[in-house]
Amino acid sequence: MYNIAIVLIGCLFYVIAIVGYIIPIPSEVNYSIPQVLALCNSGMGQFGQSLSDDFVKSCSEFNGLLIGIYGSGVLGVILMIAGLLNEIKLSKSRSKKEK
Repeated sequence: MYNIAIVLIGCLFYVIAIVGYIIPIPSEVNYSIPQVLALCNSGMGQFGQSLSDDFVKSCSEFNGLLIGIYGSGVLGVILMIAGLLNEIKLSKSRSKKEK
């Protein structure tokens, strides 16, 4: 039962990462976080950052959010794999005890 909980928590983290990557930010233009960060890294975004400190702050916040999204996805995959491997290990030890 403990292993299934680990897998489900991993799935939850993975779903959070997918939603964070796809769902647009509520604003005037409705861009998603990766799209906003791509705009920040473009030539026009670099020029805007040279003119405004607020733009630099916003771009660094979106960079942090994107790192959090990627981290959530990686953590979800790791938890799912760990839970499944642990369940496989336990099932093999159970089958050896029955023999």
